[in-house]
Amino acid sequence: IDILGPFPIVVRQMKFLIVAVDYFSKWIEAEPVATISAEKVRVFLWKNVVCRYGVPQMLVSDNGTQFASLKKRVQDSGTSWVEELPRVLWSYHTTVHSLTQDTPFNLVYGTDAMIPIEIAEPSVRTTAFSEEESDQGRRVDLDLITETRERARINQVAAQRRAAFKYNTKVVPRDFVVGDLVLKRAQLTQMRNKLSPKWVGPYKIDDVVGKGAY
Repeated sequence: IDILGPFPIVVRQMKFLIVAVDYFSKWIEAEPVATISAEKVRVFLWKNVVCRYGVPQMLVSDNGTQFASLKKRVQDSGTSWVEELPRVLWSYHTTVHSLTQDTPFNLVYGTDAMIPIEIAEPSVRTTAFSEEESDQGRRVDLDLITETRERARINQVAAQRRAAFKYNTKVVPRDFVVGDLVLKRAQLTQMRNKLSPKWVGPYKIDDVVGKGAY
């Protein structure tokens, strides 16, 4: 879960976006807000996550790269970003993700979404539809959902390992010692606007915990 923004101020002074992304399926829940507070985040989690999907096993807030794509698409919408948000989320949910090699919609609901073009233009699903076959097909989809999710998990692990290997081949290890001065990447709460420094400090190393932790 993270906070994106500020975006251009729109109706009801909305300028931030509370976003929650499911780690496995990559499904996104998002809601625009005018201001950020612990109470608003709590209400968002209760309404958009707990009441729909149950209590999450763990919450992580790290301003991770998984939010970069959504942030860019919202920014590209300019002052109509609130109105465009449902379309952005729909497009994301029905697009194959590079990590899982599946759509978030299919991993959550066990079936492919009916997209608007299938209504405008005849497709196999619409022209050959029958209520009985649809019910049988749905049962088959539910029977296969465990296999589908396991395949997505394997694809995700494999992609993460490839990315880690590629990253590690370019990283030059750097060890710090007590007394060194270092900069720390700024958290979202420390960045007032787009021109705010991305790094804060310097801080002095007081202790070496090990394995890159200080």
